[in-house]
Amino acid sequence: MKHRDRETLIVELARLVEGVDRSASSQQRTQHLAEQIHPLLDHFLLESQPIEERDASILIADIRGFTALADSESPATIARLLHRFFNRMVFCVQAHGGIIDKFMGDAVMALFGVPDARDDHLLSALACAVEMQHAMLDLNRASQTMGDPAIFAGIAVNNGPMLVGSFGSTLYSEYTAIGDTVNMTARMQGFSLRGQIMINQASYLQVREQVDVGEPNRVLLKGKRQEITLYELIGMRKPTANIVPRVEIRRSPRVQVDCAVSVRQLAPAHQVAQPIKGHVKDLGYMGLSADLSSPLEPGQDVWLGLGLDASPEPTLDITARILRCRPCEEGYRVSLQFSRIDSAEHRLIKQYVDQVIWGR
Repeated sequence: MKHRDRETLIVELARLVEGVDRSASSQQRTQHLAEQIHPLLDHFLLESQPIEERDASILIADIRGFTALADSESPATIARLLHRFFNRMVFCVQAHGGIIDKFMGDAVMALFGVPDARDDHLLSALACAVEMQHAMLDLNRASQTMGDPAIFAGIAVNNGPMLVGSFGSTLYSEYTAIGDTVNMTARMQGFSLRGQIMINQASYLQVREQVDVGEPNRVLLKGKRQEITLYELIGMRKPTANIVPRVEIRRSPRVQVDCAVSVRQLAPAHQVAQPIKGHVKDLGYMGLSADLSSPLEPGQDVWLGLGLDASPEPTLDITARILRCRPCEEGYRVSLQFSRIDSAEHRLIKQYVDQVIWGR
């Protein structure tokens, strides 16, 4: 059951009870209370709200890597972590004037500016998101004392027109929001790394004097023909200055892939370096990690041949630098950073990563 502040309801009910005419008959008192309470409950229970188009803000926070975590931890541990996560997130939402729309597995969706309209709903949602990331640090400190693993959230915030109200039937209904703004936020959230908050360009332009953001990132969302620009929220200037705590060092999303790769060391023109073959394990905008049959020295510049189209042979060439190399079961796990991020080949890699993200 979704509802507004229950403390307010209790106060209103007490006021109605105190106003009952004690001299009236029991039936009259009951009828009088029913006439007063029904509209009060309609206002309190969000399930009874009419469907209307509103301009509002939406926030979606999701635990990063939850599937792998659930596979490695006991059900009791997962239940404890989710309980702490949802408790902290709900507190942040309510403290910033939002309402919980729903829990979705390991994610929480919140709305700001509905059902009660407010002009600052976008700033409230962004301030809430920053507070959520601080709350995650506190949550992890508490988990550490209990011997539980750390968890991290990725968050997306968006605003725009949406249909809000009670959707369902006479048997069951719930207050929720639907529309392109909601769908876009869910897609945006897939691009947020651990500890990050993502907003799109349209939202950023509305609050650019009150926030600090990172470099723009052009991405293609599922269902969209044109790329959109996303920004990482770095901090709030107003209404209260607050910086997003730094968690993730990576500068781009990483996706798990299994594609062919060959690595050739850069050699003088009269020499031909023999390729080292292997398989890519994960891929991002800026680099990848791969399992190779032979070791490579960190700091070397190499040619990479990638087979992103499921071809057994590499079909895409790009230069990269070796960052790390360590033994693993398959041979050697090598981390590489792309040398150029403005080439046609890199644009194909970025597009491929985006497609994997929104195709999950």
